Amino acid sequence: MMKGNSKVGVLLYRYNNNELEVFLVGENNSDQQNMQLPQAVSMEEASENDDLIHLEENKSNNDVLDRAMAIEAKIEHYAKKFIHVQQEEGTYVAVKEAFKKILPEQYAYLKELQEILRDRNSVMNM
Repeated sequence: MMKGNSKVGVLLYRYNNNELEVFLVGENNSDQQNMQLPQAVSMEEASENDDLIHLEENKSNNDVLDRAMAIEAKIEHYAKKFIHVQQEEGTYVAVKEAFKKILPEQYAYLKELQEILRDRNSVMNM
């Protein structure tokens, strides 16, 4: 159960030419770590939605987020209910590039999403 004041990130993801991309907000003009996951507005409906992937809680005290959830971009209309930013305020970034652009404390969310999607795809391709 989440605390009412938890900061929750949203990993909006998609595949572009078979490459996993995630939606990040912030300036994308250098290799500096100045991008981040958009924050969720409300989590009340989210816990009841089967399309969301709830990622592990971050145990680090210095992270800007306490938790993260992921949702595929093809159901983006639903995801927009939960994030603070508009599409124009961010950009999709390949996951391998996202590791260079976000804070190290958020790496675990990307790694977990990659593992979950890899497992899902391997089961679907059996």
